[in-house]
Amino acid sequence: GLIESRYGKLDILVNNAGIARGTSIEEASEELEDEVLAVNTKGVFLVTRRAISAMRVAGGGTIVIAGILGRKLAPAVYSASKGAVRVFTKSTAIQHGENRIRSNSIHPRSVDTPMLA
Repeated sequence: GLIESRYGKLDILVNNAGIARGTSIEEASEELEDEVLAVNTKGVFLVTRRAISAMRVAGGGTIVIAGILGRKLAPAVYSASKGAVRVFTKSTAIQHGENRIRSNSIHPRSVDTPMLA
């Protein structure tokens, strides 16, 4: 892959991408839920799946997810997606620890980014 050809190996992945849409549970549409889950949950799955293959070849690695904070204005969407990612991260750790691939989640407070503006 591109990472391996450029850097020799892939041994760390930080799953920190995501989108948030400020809305209440009652106002959230199915389309909104699908969009956020596609980026925040499916995106993490696809990238992690690819990273595990590369980390096996590299002899191990570390996967980190950042962000699990519940949010008042996005409980139906953002928080649900981050909860799914947290449990996915735990399953990844259990399944791939024997391959020397660690998978952990960290839980910082909100970070001042354009998404929060």
